[in-house]
Amino acid sequence: MTNNEIERLIALAKDNEELLRLTRKLLKEYKKLEEEVSHDALTGTLNRRILEKDIDYDVVVMCDVDNFKQINDTLGHKGGDKALAVLGELFTDTCRTNKGDFVSRYGGDEFAIVLKNCSIEDAINKMNKVREEAKKVLRRELGYDGSISVGITEYEPGKDLKCAIQQADLALYNSKELGKDRVTVYKVSENKKVLEKEIS
Repeated sequence: MTNNEIERLIALAKDNEELLRLTRKLLKEYKKLEEEVSHDALTGTLNRRILEKDIDYDVVVMCDVDNFKQINDTLGHKGGDKALAVLGELFTDTCRTNKGDFVSRYGGDEFAIVLKNCSIEDAINKMNKVREEAKKVLRRELGYDGSISVGITEYEPGKDLKCAIQQADLALYNSKELGKDRVTVYKVSENKKVLEKEIS
């Protein structure tokens, strides 16, 4: 339902108090449902549906929790859920949501962060700070020595969001392969072989 349709509905209902009351109630429930559909219930971040839209970006970041299964095995699924919730909050606090940045729970323990008006250098610095803060948060909130791994890619002409997510995910995978707890940037060499440069 668009804003114009909502305004038209309210205007039509103004002459009838009961209809106006019911319309406002319906709109309130509609907005609540819209919120539930667009957000991940556990972390409060947007869900991955947002990533299916045609969104402008400068940098795309993929993060996930290192050894997440071990958190579940050690602290139980409630502990794992809490880890995701506190990290979702950390990622959201790091984003400048008023500038068009957003965080989405991509699936499982993986998050996508879309940054606008941000250089690759700024994104690297920001995510290294987040990586260090994640250790503190996991220690403080769960009493667990955990970490996150990060993969980053930047905008290039013709590279849509779907492709950027795939590239950031490859860089994230490379962070895992290099020993975890690090930030890696996706790069492509002249001979088109994928190279990921370790930044941490």
